[in-house]
Amino acid sequence: MGEFTLLNEIKKCRSKNIDILRNSNRFRVMCKDGENQISAYYFSCPVYRSTDNRMITLDFVQNENKYTFVGSNAIVVVGGKISISNAVGQVTLEGLNIAGIKKLMCKDIFGDIRNSLYCKNADEEIVLFPTCNGIALQITAKSEEILKRIKLTTDKKYTIWGNGRYSALMIEERQPFITVNSMCALNHFNSTIFPIFCYLNECSGGYDLDVKLNKTDSLQDKISYIFTIDLYAAKSIFDTTVESANPDMNNSYGSTAFIGNSSFFNEQWLFARIDPLQLLDLKYFSLKSALLYAKKYTDGQINLDILRMNTPWCSFGNTWNTKTESGTLINKVRLNKNYLCADITEVVRAMFLHNGEPDAGIVIKPERVEEGAAVIATADNYFTPQILEIKL
Repeated sequence: MGEFTLLNEIKKCRSKNIDILRNSNRFRVMCKDGENQISAYYFSCPVYRSTDNRMITLDFVQNENKYTFVGSNAIVVVGGKISISNAVGQVTLEGLNIAGIKKLMCKDIFGDIRNSLYCKNADEEIVLFPTCNGIALQITAKSEEILKRIKLTTDKKYTIWGNGRYSALMIEERQPFITVNSMCALNHFNSTIFPIFCYLNECSGGYDLDVKLNKTDSLQDKISYIFTIDLYAAKSIFDTTVESANPDMNNSYGSTAFIGNSSFFNEQWLFARIDPLQLLDLKYFSLKSALLYAKKYTDGQINLDILRMNTPWCSFGNTWNTKTESGTLINKVRLNKNYLCADITEVVRAMFLHNGEPDAGIVIKPERVEEGAAVIATADNYFTPQILEIKL
């Protein structure tokens, strides 16, 4: 698939060479191609650094025996331990055997080649990837019910919030300091992708992070699993999944969705809406198209509908039991090699006309009840953020 960089992901959407234009929005990359087509690419999380407004480079810089990465507003330092910090606070990861770690280009479990830090010991293989505001840990090891326990120490006390898909340390209600997301695992025996779960529990001097398999999963000899630890940053796209298997569960900070029908979550839908304030300075342009791209982690094909929402919904209160009724069908989802693609031109055009007023957005759900799901990144994914392409 080639090296994963933010600009390379834009090129996968556009399939043309691009020139980057000056831009004042930290979520957005403005570009022009050889035919003078101007497009705005909004990532779901900020992709410019708050310190110097330069685009994030997903790579570690070595300084003697330490490696450093600067994300949107976070600084990651990898030495004997791993620390992640910003103006709000600092978290340190303990319990990882990363002796002898070195820089290497490695492939993630989804097939993308990335800049990384790599080490291998007797029990496991560990790869550290930078995300847009933290770090992803990919570990290959023998499968057990508890895959990994890591201790997180912080410089202040936080409230724990989460549901196993994600776990967060909260500054206050609806404002995380740090989010831990259990993305998924790869079974090396049959190349299937399946969910993992993460739980934070308070312990002496910090918090224990347990990364687990579902108790009903059959244990395989070898799996690779990936989870992320990120300092929270604002979003340009708000979304959440709801599912019939857990009808009272809200998944507002979860980074991975299994849209469709699966044995893990039964029927799952994805609700999504765009922050209207991000589009205000484009309202005088003529809109040609608006496509929402979500990274696709599996090769399976499933028929998914895009429906326009008629009534508002809350990212933090939406569940299968409380979900608002969806409105009219506006398009079908396209699934290409790399991305789920949703044509939401109708929605963005209305937002251009309404001058910053909130829009109820869309819901993506299966066309019919059938076995099969598209495993994709949500807007809370710092490892492979969603991209909104607006052609002007």
